[in-house]
Amino acid sequence: QQPPNDNHQNARPVGDVTNLTFDTTLATFDGPGLCMTSPNIWYCYTATCTGDVTVSLCGSNFDTMLAVYDGCGYPTQGNLIECNDDFCNKASEVTFAATAGSQYLIEVGGYGSSEVGQGTVNISCQAAGPSPVPNDDCQNAQPVGNVTNLAFDTTRAAFDGPGHCMTTNNIWYRYTATCTGDVTVSLCGSNYDTKLAVYSG
Repeated sequence: QQPPNDNHQNARPVGDVTNLTFDTTLATFDGPGLCMTSPNIWYCYTATCTGDVTVSLCGSNFDTMLAVYDGCGYPTQGNLIECNDDFCNKASEVTFAATAGSQYLIEVGGYGSSEVGQGTVNISCQAAGPSPVPNDDCQNAQPVGNVTNLAFDTTRAAFDGPGHCMTTNNIWYRYTATCTGDVTVSLCGSNYDTKLAVYSG
């Protein structure tokens, strides 16, 4: 009998789990094949905290593959967070930044197209510190003038503000104009699909 979570649309809802057993022996392949093309099963994880989530297949008895996607809809290249093959011997493990209450699709399968077996899933969330990003809130916007290649990271940021332009993890800067004229604010070169807003005052 096929596992009930054999297809992504029937992904099993989970939170943090310890030694949750699985068996892909009678599973079939489902999905876009971005990380694996072997018989696979699916979980829909709801993050229990804002911080680092670790999904581990360590201890499984076959050569596993593991993928995590943002959201529990149809998995696409655009929402693929990470794909892992060998982390602990032939078993897989990934760690990714998550936001409390957000959902993430987890794909479990084998390395080869016919690789199947039994294993265990462990999922845990390590909460981020109280103020991981100094300019996480609008009221704490970082004062800047003209800057070049000022690095930033929204991985551990939370959402703050009225949501006029975005409702994602965001950070804030307070720019004081250095001249009368045109100001260009650019995020070109960033490694993800960004959004940017500018407000007067």
